[in-house]
Amino acid sequence: MRNGRHPQGGLQRRSDHCYAPAGSSELFGLRREQVEAALAYYAEFTDEIGAQVEANRRAVDEAEALWHRQQALLAG
Repeated sequence: MRNGRHPQGGLQRRSDHCYAPAGSSELFGLRREQVEAALAYYAEFTDEIGAQVEANRRAVDEAEALWHRQQALLAG
């Protein structure tokens, strides 16, 4: 797990290295077709999605660091 996130994103494990969208559709309240579409999209654009996730994490880290600096100034 990284940052409390399950690496398979909630996919149901069926056997070694095999995950099924059925459990995920129930978990997230989506139709199976929606989960399959999301998996297909992720498979096609994995690098781009990963880069955006990392950019978002950096932005969160920067915002949190700024907040801590501001709190330190206010505590003074």
